[in-house]
Amino acid sequence: MRRCALTVGVALLLVVVATACGAPTAEPTVVPPTATPAPTRVPRLPIIAVPPEEVSDALIAAMPQEGWDCIENAIGSERMAALTSGSEPEGAEQGQIAGCFPNKLVAGFFLGQVQLALGSLNGATVECVISLLDELPDHVLGEVLVGSDGPLSEQASQAVRLLSECMSGEEAEVFANFGFLE
Repeated sequence: MRRCALTVGVALLLVVVATACGAPTAEPTVVPPTATPAPTRVPRLPIIAVPPEEVSDALIAAMPQEGWDCIENAIGSERMAALTSGSEPEGAEQGQIAGCFPNKLVAGFFLGQVQLALGSLNGATVECVISLLDELPDHVLGEVLVGSDGPLSEQASQAVRLLSECMSGEEAEVFANFGFLE
């Protein structure tokens, strides 16, 4: 019986060695590389939800450098310093600096004020406003934020109506109370 076990063991060892050394190996299957799609950039909209007494500081902090350069070119560095210190734009300055505020900044401020009043903001509203920003003329919402000597331009009025249409009924009601839809 010992001899049989030894013979079976040696036979198994020879089969393993013969298979490992002499058997043809299968070619690995080559899987063609697949293109990995680039991640889709999700547009962001900074929501500026601050109480009225902090609005100036929040807008100053959120204003991009190109906006500051635009304001300085429009009204000069002395008046720009006065505005950042809390002074209000005077007369023609409103129209001069209105075009310096990016729509994204102003829309984020408007939505922030609605959020502050209601405690929350509908995600669909934000997505709608983000998609709307691509359709609006550059800096048109700055006129709404800064104001003007007279009524809003037709473009600014239309932009405010479109923003309002993005909002739920309750959000639009709060937004209307800001007085921009007049």
